[in-house]
Amino acid sequence: MTIKQIPFRDLCARFAPDTRVKLEAIAAREGVEALVLFQNQQFDSSACGDISALAIGPSCTYQTVAELEGNHLGDLPSQRKYPVAYATVETETRQ
Repeated sequence: MTIKQIPFRDLCARFAPDTRVKLEAIAAREGVEALVLFQNQQFDSSACGDISALAIGPSCTYQTVAELEGNHLGDLPSQRKYPVAYATVETETRQ
């Protein structure tokens, strides 16, 4: 699966308003270059559709989006979230 690029505002729009504020604060941190959207895609799981975001950049666990290809969050197959999209941090976010 290829991780597609989407606009930052579209990534944030997938989350509740209070979470969007937190995502914008994380994106404004020094060393954060992108946020990656992870989603549980296991149709027979009660967690199907659950989403998370992960910061990417030189000061983060993953420095590039390419490092996430073939990886996932979560140990149990029914709880795994896979990277589906990413958004680079826009310069307006840092101001």
